[in-house]
Amino acid sequence: MTNRSKILIEPKDRYIKQDKPDYLYISLTLIFLIIFIAFAIRPALVTSVKLRKNIATYNSIDEQLTAKIETMRKIRKLYKDIYADLIFIDKAIPDNRDEGTVLNYINYLDKKNGTKTTVVSFSSIEYDESLKLNVLTFNLRVSGKYENVKSYIKDLNNTLRIFDISSVNMVPNTKNGVPDYVSVSIQGRTFYKDNDK
Repeated sequence: MTNRSKILIEPKDRYIKQDKPDYLYISLTLIFLIIFIAFAIRPALVTSVKLRKNIATYNSIDEQLTAKIETMRKIRKLYKDIYADLIFIDKAIPDNRDEGTVLNYINYLDKKNGTKTTVVSFSSIEYDESLKLNVLTFNLRVSGKYENVKSYIKDLNNTLRIFDISSVNMVPNTKNGVPDYVSVSIQGRTFYKDNDK
């Protein structure tokens, strides 16, 4: 009978001893999980959130750059379409005063229309703030038959270079005995760009 009592006592002791190690293992497992979550999983989650924000930002930037590229393509196409006309714009408003070209054109108009330009003078140069252009004022004295002088003035207005005629003073010239012979004083201005302004 003594053996039986020993058997009964042993299981009680065994159960009591096993309860303490189970709490220790559970506590150590929980501590390990907390440390693992704090040092391994948390940084991965933080990095994941940051990457998602970066992806959204980069997608927005990509959309903006795609729109800019498309705009640049449209501008390039437009530039190709108007490139031929840009030459005419440069002739209409040259980069400098270029009085030599104006004089050559006046000589051409004389030959074309059968007129004679006796006076050509360039005077004041000023900057027009509203136009953002330099203004070169000129005076011309042209003589010839009335129809030829009329054609001369019309051609002067229809040049590639912009001429703004402010006044025309026509006086009949009877010295040569030709009734339709006139002398005309023309005042006006022409424009040019100044890249320094």
